[in-house]
Amino acid sequence: MALLLAGCAKSDDPCERQWDLVGEADGKMGLTEARLEEHQTQCPEKVSATLWQQGYQKGLAWYCRPEHLYLAGREGSEYLDSTP
Repeated sequence: MALLLAGCAKSDDPCERQWDLVGEADGKMGLTEARLEEHQTQCPEKVSATLWQQGYQKGLAWYCRPEHLYLAGREGSEYLDSTP
């Protein structure tokens, strides 16, 4: 039974991540692509640049929507100039 439970344990390794979701979150925050380099520095052999980039483009598309930028401006949020 212990072997079955060990197989379901969540990894505590911060580099074992779903890099497409990480990229999407970075894009939704309006971070620049330099963020990928930070991830690669922290986890040089674990980061999937391709997956991160796919997620990042999806998140950035959300961040750059006019209605999001308008609401962020009304709330006084800082605009990060990552919108293409």
